[in-house]
Amino acid sequence: MHHYLLKNAQQADCHLEFDLYQRAFEKQDLALLRRLRHQAQDPQPLADVWEAGSARWVMRDSSSTQRPDLAVWGAFLLLNSRAEQLVRAQLAADVEFLPLKVDGEPATLARVLSFWREDPSQTQVCPRTGELTRLVFDPQDARGQWVFKSQIEGCLHLYATQALKDLCQSEGLQGLAFDPHCLNFFIT
Repeated sequence: MHHYLLKNAQQADCHLEFDLYQRAFEKQDLALLRRLRHQAQDPQPLADVWEAGSARWVMRDSSSTQRPDLAVWGAFLLLNSRAEQLVRAQLAADVEFLPLKVDGEPATLARVLSFWREDPSQTQVCPRTGELTRLVFDPQDARGQWVFKSQIEGCLHLYATQALKDLCQSEGLQGLAFDPHCLNFFIT
């Protein structure tokens, strides 16, 4: 089974301007702040403390109008309404869907809550630095996930299976790069 590190496509002409922590600080939302701070170790749902906010795309080139259907935003996936309709059923068991408006249009932040166990016999950590040098997921841990995180990696990145890649290709969903090198965190 193929696993991919999810990244924003290199040709993306925009980035999302939305600071969840700043928003929580401004509203003095301590429940949201606590959950955000501990989301790597204890991914409690946010839905009960979530208030739909507004974000905007910041374009690198003023003449560009291309916005992605899906984008990686930290440990979240940002989905436009078309992408959400196409992936909701497949991702529902592994993510929490949180409403958001982006440039006035409905969108969804998909907060990934699931983990895929790493294969300890193949995952390697540098004994000198403690850094991961190889990350391999255990094929025996397959539970039908399409998107997930890695605890050993630190829960900072998102990973996906071939199923999500195939759906994006077949439906023409733009915005994600599927990197087979699970530790290649930089856009190449």
